[in-house]
Amino acid sequence: MDVLTEKSMHKHLLIREFFKKTNGKTDLWFDLKQVANSKLIKDENFSDAYYYLLHEGYIKPYGAGYTSFLTQNGIKYIESLDNMEEKDIILKTLMAMKNCSGFVSVDSIFHSIGIREDVFLRKDILDTMYKLDLIEPTNYSNWDARVTPLGRKLTSSSYDTLLNPVDSSNEKASKEKKGFEQQQNVMTKKMTGKIFISHATKDREVVSKFCDLILGNGLNLTVEEIFNTSHEGTKPKTGADFRGAIKNELMNAKIVLQFISPAYKVSEACLNEMGAAWVLSDNVKPLILEKGEYEVGFIHSTTQQAQLHNEAHIIRLTDELREEGIYEGNVKNEVLFKKIKEFVNWLNEYDRKKEVAVLENLQDKEEEKRNYEKDLAVIRTYLQQKSLHGISLESLAEKINPKYTLEYIIQLIEVYPDKLTRAKILGKPGIRLVAPDLIILKSKI
Repeated sequence: MDVLTEKSMHKHLLIREFFKKTNGKTDLWFDLKQVANSKLIKDENFSDAYYYLLHEGYIKPYGAGYTSFLTQNGIKYIESLDNMEEKDIILKTLMAMKNCSGFVSVDSIFHSIGIREDVFLRKDILDTMYKLDLIEPTNYSNWDARVTPLGRKLTSSSYDTLLNPVDSSNEKASKEKKGFEQQQNVMTKKMTGKIFISHATKDREVVSKFCDLILGNGLNLTVEEIFNTSHEGTKPKTGADFRGAIKNELMNAKIVLQFISPAYKVSEACLNEMGAAWVLSDNVKPLILEKGEYEVGFIHSTTQQAQLHNEAHIIRLTDELREEGIYEGNVKNEVLFKKIKEFVNWLNEYDRKKEVAVLENLQDKEEEKRNYEKDLAVIRTYLQQKSLHGISLESLAEKINPKYTLEYIIQLIEVYPDKLTRAKILGKPGIRLVAPDLIILKSKI
């Protein structure tokens, strides 16, 4: 397995080795961490694989740490992997897609060939097919794609050549090698791509401040290295294809920073970006705008979160970015730490002002409602005294208060639809009482 598919197979490798260590028995425990260490699986990749196997019921925990038992479901899973390897799944999927014209749901194809329950395996296979330039995606939310020319020509014998190209005068092998080299160029472009900022429009002020203080002033990143649709200098140029720019930048991003908030979780565009990043990117980091623990959803259920109100979390994030080569190491820690503290202080003050604004808005609404109540009482009293069930707006303004304009009365009716309603009075626009006030008034008349 080459470097393109090695990462996606960690969980499969882990459970296979676990099966060997326990001789396929469900009553023998073993420390899965030892398996990971022996296979040189990184901690973050091991953690993802372990919790996936645990969540799917392929293993069950025993004692402390990562000691576990294999389950019957785990044995069935291994047997299914042995019966259909990744190469076979890809070739069967391509064969089914070749019979379809245009774009087709790859997810439906997976279901048709028996890959139904394992959503993570489906995601890994789709990711591999995209990286190998075998399919061209068009809709990331439901995995619509079509076969590329390389995918149409791929056969079982040429699959190995695609992963391990060799020099050959054979024209067919040369073309396949060229396709692989093109894909390598795509991967190189991804490594040199931009930092993609995924956020809700309502959070643009916080996100822009993060880009300025942390990414810009703290890490010395330039605007050319960041893609942020809300930040001056990093958003698409005027007149550019907005959707196309987002799609292109996301496909080629070297990292995706997702600023998760309540506004983000109810935005269709943000959720589409989250799903697309999950499929296309190997490096997605959720940054939490809310204080304390926050439910980010299924996709990031096992991902370590970075709380933006926590200085230690931001420091850890910048360390990870340095280790992953996102920025150069010529950053002065004293400057970076100062900017992190400045950002956290700014964020706390921003939250305080927002809370004050919300409170003032509530107070304003309460005051407005009290005024509406007073005006409603004045109008109802006047109508009852005159034994009227309605009055024209012209008379309302003339006999009671000039402020009772059409716009104001419409607002009043919206607040108290059970008390007043619009009506024609002697052919003119006006209002009338509604039950029970009208019934009470009529009984008195």
